[in-house]
Amino acid sequence: MLAASFCLTALVTVPVVVLLPTLLVEQYGRSAAAAGALTSAISLLGVPGGLVAGILLRRGAPLGALAASGLLVVPAAWFVYSDGTPLAAAATGAGVIALENGLLGALVFAALPLVLERLDHADVGNGVVAQAGSLGSLLGPPMFGLVAGGFGFPSLVPVIAAGTLAAVGALALVGTRAVRRTAG
Repeated sequence: MLAASFCLTALVTVPVVVLLPTLLVEQYGRSAAAAGALTSAISLLGVPGGLVAGILLRRGAPLGALAASGLLVVPAAWFVYSDGTPLAAAATGAGVIALENGLLGALVFAALPLVLERLDHADVGNGVVAQAGSLGSLLGPPMFGLVAGGFGFPSLVPVIAAGTLAAVGALALVGTRAVRRTAG
């Protein structure tokens, strides 16, 4: 379940950053250099997202509550891909998605020790989770490209919403099970 959550998270968040330069050039008339610079800055927001997850977990924040913050991806996607959205709103939406990508990814890896039967299974568990994230990262951009190419950028919003709801739900379920297991 943890690996599936990470796969879905990567599947719906990574392509937003990957396709952002295309969106900025096609929809906002930005130069390739300007689009690349803005995309680079936005992609860096995943780093503080991961740091925030670590800090909040260390202070006792429940995994499920932090996972629920991933639902911010849905309205952020609407800002990124809706027709007529001002550039500042689209960039802010993409920034929120990048931030949540970092946060949710950190939560997945932080939850791993909570779900393993034994800690000496961490090597295999880590590998499975990492490969699931890689799978989502590799499948997402071409899938998003096909959907956007065939139906336009706004058609990505329901795809992101469905994937985000499934990913956050799976991660919250893992958090609930982990709490029960550590309490028992």
